[in-house]
Amino acid sequence: MALQHINYKSDFSVVLTLPHGIPTWDWALTFRVGAVERVVACNGGKLPENVHRLDDKRVEVFFDNHGFQCGRLLCEFSEAKPDSNYDDGEKNIYSPQLLPVVLWPLASDDCTPVSADVFGSIETALNGKVDKEAGKGLSSNDFTDEDKEKLSKMGFEVRYEDGALVFNNKN
Repeated sequence: MALQHINYKSDFSVVLTLPHGIPTWDWALTFRVGAVERVVACNGGKLPENVHRLDDKRVEVFFDNHGFQCGRLLCEFSEAKPDSNYDDGEKNIYSPQLLPVVLWPLASDDCTPVSADVFGSIETALNGKVDKEAGKGLSSNDFTDEDKEKLSKMGFEVRYEDGALVFNNKN
């Protein structure tokens, strides 16, 4: 899936597909870029104002004045699924995932919502895995030399660090 570049000061939305449908129990989406974190929580199926239900499996999350800095957007889906086998009566499940969104200091690619599947289980994640291709490493650099040059002229240094795109202001 190609990365979508969004200006880090711009409002944007993300459409997320939950493979097992939208839970009726407590769940949360935690979005993070670097140290900045935004939590979207759902208590017993009631959606917060910035989350719109699109159908039985998809929600659109709106980010307005989010305060994120430049970097790759991480989403963690967590749920407290009712399960009497656990002492507290809940099975806590966490599914973190990098979304195909890079917040950066240049203009956004376009204004359409970003779409992504959120993995609800290891089995679902493994079914969607990509097999290794001969001659390729674990990841590819989708950020072109032309993009790096544009940012360099604006005073930014761009590099990959621990699998994430990092922007530094050289000024």
